[in-house]
Amino acid sequence: MNDLSIHGQFNSKSEFFNSIETVMKIRNSIRKYGRELFCNKSMSFAQVTRDCVMQQSIQSMHIDKRRALMQWLTHIGPFWIDERLHKEDEWLEAREDRDVANSAVGEAAYRRIHGSDCELVSMNPSEWVEEYVRVKWLKNYEETHDIEIPNHTSIDTVSKTLEELPATFYDWDSLEQYAKIRCDKLHFAKEAFTPFRGHPYAQGVAEQIMIRLQVLNRMCECFDKNGNRTKEGDFLYEQHFTGEKAWFSDSGRDEKIDFKNDLTFPHPEKAGEVLFCTWHGKVKTPQIRIHFSWPIAYKTTLYVVYVGPKITKR
Repeated sequence: MNDLSIHGQFNSKSEFFNSIETVMKIRNSIRKYGRELFCNKSMSFAQVTRDCVMQQSIQSMHIDKRRALMQWLTHIGPFWIDERLHKEDEWLEAREDRDVANSAVGEAAYRRIHGSDCELVSMNPSEWVEEYVRVKWLKNYEETHDIEIPNHTSIDTVSKTLEELPATFYDWDSLEQYAKIRCDKLHFAKEAFTPFRGHPYAQGVAEQIMIRLQVLNRMCECFDKNGNRTKEGDFLYEQHFTGEKAWFSDSGRDEKIDFKNDLTFPHPEKAGEVLFCTWHGKVKTPQIRIHFSWPIAYKTTLYVVYVGPKITKR
């Protein structure tokens, strides 16, 4: 939910009610397709009319509608800020010079740049009713990346988009099926997702896993005809495979020794052979790991052999 699209633009409470009810209908439609409309807890304090913030304005709404809205904004969420990917000091701007860091627009842009297919829902009327929101990310104040985010203000465009999307995931089994469809450059071991059996499903964790798998999948495509990694591949590698907060890294020397057996997996395609998969993707809370074959190279199959709780716990 584009939190920037509530900026005191409504002339009356009734005008705001009509707009927010459309958003709630959009949210219900999105949830029917197994997806979520992420919001910001601070939205309940957003300036709605010249004189009122949202919490004041909705007091005259029907109690059922008011309760549903406040539960979403203050209790249920999900809240994008709890799972944010972009840093607070990230340089993200829209419309030439509008700072959109620390907003849903900035987060959506950052996620799309990094392989996610998230889109925006904005209030109407507002300053954000264009079909696509264009955002510029200035990485390290040097490299510029431009991204367009589909932006919805009506239930019609959301419904059309949802109908065209492949079925999404709502438990570990559906995550596995979804991943195999969306990440067709990856070869998943038959038992790759088995470690999740018996563990409670968490939608936020599943989405983080999916984002990382999409990065791996994209990396497999980032080679030119000579087998050299493309500029996008270099960007993804630098962004996600290097540095202290990298999503992907190799296991440490001691882990390779102490957990050698645990990090050795049956080869998905060659009976009797094994793969020593110390490279892994990371989700921090809870500690989830995605172990895969290495290196990621031109015309080389990337095997994902393990997706589940961290193996190398001491």
